[in-house]
Amino acid sequence: MLKVYIDGKYKKIEKNYKTIEELLKELEISKQIALVKVNGKLTPAENPFPKNGKIEIIRVVFGG
Repeated sequence: MLKVYIDGKYKKIEKNYKTIEELLKELEISKQIALVKVNGKLTPAENPFPKNGKIEIIRVVFGG
């Protein structure tokens, strides 16, 4: 079972994607402003979409 968290909030994902980047595009999150962790490890968005485990998407906040 795959669990997806966006900024700490659980989101149910029912569609299968080829890459994590496809998920980010559907969620309208730019890969330039997000960190992606799969099972606790930083992972490039171009990596294949995992079939199970945990994906964490953390949006980076910019400001001054």
